[in-house]
Amino acid sequence: MILSKGYRTIFLGQSVPSESLTTILSFSSNIHFVTFCTVEPNQNKMDDFILNFKKEILTISNSRLSMFGPRILSINQDKLPANINVFEGLDEFKLRFLSPKVFA
Repeated sequence: MILSKGYRTIFLGQSVPSESLTTILSFSSNIHFVTFCTVEPNQNKMDDFILNFKKEILTISNSRLSMFGPRILSINQDKLPANINVFEGLDEFKLRFLSPKVFA
């Protein structure tokens, strides 16, 4: 879906540690990471996942993270930094990031 809108994309697979993502930042410090949390991280490790991603990626770049999937239901969105977004579905994500912008 993102690729069809003309954005460059890289599919990283299901088990890439966030520490390994810093290599991608050598290409650009403004990357929009998208993850579907279906099985992992476990509910009791979701806060650790977010804190680690923020520390390893977001504090050293101008990047952002969008999250989807059943594992996101336990996330307290009020405590998330502005560059982490949680979406219940793809339509909300498409409206926010993939819809053409009209300026009047």
